[in-house]
Amino acid sequence: MEIHATMIAIDDSPISLAVIRDISDRKNFEKKSQDLHLAEQNLRQELENQIQQRTEFYKALVHELKTPLTPIVLNSEVLEDNLEGESKKLANNINIASLELLTRINELYDMAKGEVGILKITRSWIYLDELVNELFGLFSSSLNHKQLNLRIFFSPDLPLIYADPYRLKQVLINLLNNSITFSPQKQIVLICTARDSEIVMDVIDEGIGISDDDLQKLFKPYVLTKSDGLGLGLSLSKK
Repeated sequence: MEIHATMIAIDDSPISLAVIRDISDRKNFEKKSQDLHLAEQNLRQELENQIQQRTEFYKALVHELKTPLTPIVLNSEVLEDNLEGESKKLANNINIASLELLTRINELYDMAKGEVGILKITRSWIYLDELVNELFGLFSSSLNHKQLNLRIFFSPDLPLIYADPYRLKQVLINLLNNSITFSPQKQIVLICTARDSEIVMDVIDEGIGISDDDLQKLFKPYVLTKSDGLGLGLSLSKK
């Protein structure tokens, strides 16, 4: 209850006037608001703790996986440089498999960071043609193995672009890897053009294509259609 009292005079006689109001509804509303605010704070703190725990778990997992893998990559490169014939080929296979596993580990960690909204983007001004040409060397072995020819075209009006070079490379690597994996012994074409205020990069191949059913789940994480891996490449590229 809420009471407001005052004194008034009527015919020179003092009279006490009081107003009594039931404020139960207001108090109940205030109590519910306080409870909701407290529940929201607790929920936010719990979510932050879960995100932190999840991030720390993935960091520890990636560290534990990378620690034994790094010397395998380095030693296989040394062996490849110092061996000949079949032994050199075996060392190269070890190196390729190790690097592929390292890529999968990094994808897993990036996917985890993307899911909790902490995937870091560091932008800078870059020349797209220089970035793409740097990637060409990464695929030379795979292209030769599949007897594929990678043709790259740049429109003459390409401007400097403000983007994260690491993430942009990651997207292109995922797209080109898919093309190399599913293309017959012909060619893959990468076309980079400026359209209005956007930069468009088209990867064109003569692969087996994608069914309508697979198109519906193309960018879903951990979904595989016709290849090995974690099914994270295109999902990460979209993020």
